[in-house]
Amino acid sequence: MKFPALLLCAVLAQSVAVGARAASDVLPSGPPAFAGAWRLGHDGEGSRSCIVRLEVAGVIGGYELRAPRTCRGAVDRYDELFAWFPGPNGTLVFVDAARQAIYRFHQLPDGGWASEGSADERYLLDKVVAPTRQ
Repeated sequence: MKFPALLLCAVLAQSVAVGARAASDVLPSGPPAFAGAWRLGHDGEGSRSCIVRLEVAGVIGGYELRAPRTCRGAVDRYDELFAWFPGPNGTLVFVDAARQAIYRFHQLPDGGWASEGSADERYLLDKVVAPTRQ
């Protein structure tokens, strides 16, 4: 009777190990998937843009958002940007220190993001991809 029980335990242990490995092979999701440098700027050819950083450190209102002074002139209200969070329906939301939404982005078919608003009010947000070294 001990042999079938040991065999069952061995099979279950193997299944758990395979399941854990498969779970770790999945692409990242949640805040870590968004962390890093992003180019933010008005929609339109020749529009100025700047690089903001989405961090995973928790702050009031979500996760830390860093908008440097280089965003002055490129992004309205850049100095109010304080936090970000993944919002409802797959949106990405940038908020101020009082947790009021400043920009809400939805994902575009090409993988980039666009804020709500008319063409001259809309912002585009794209993940900055580091060049690969060969």
